[in-house]
Amino acid sequence: AWIRGPQVMQGYWQKEEETRQVLTEDGWFKSGDYVRIDEEGYITIVDRVKNFLKSDKQLKKLYKYYSMIYSIKLIEFLFT
Repeated sequence: AWIRGPQVMQGYWQKEEETRQVLTEDGWFKSGDYVRIDEEGYITIVDRVKNFLKSDKQLKKLYKYYSMIYSIKLIEFLFT
């Protein structure tokens, strides 16, 4: 899940490298969470991405069934 909005942190205290790893230049926080969005728009955190993705095959399957663009736009709409 990528999240953006006024309530999202601006970075880790005195940890510039860690901040660069999780925040994009345009303000998106890459949470590291894998989420599912149901038909009504409710978001459920399923797992941490690093725990969930064990192979490239699983990554391709993830992108096939859950469009990252859809998730990003929905989260942007909900929190901005």
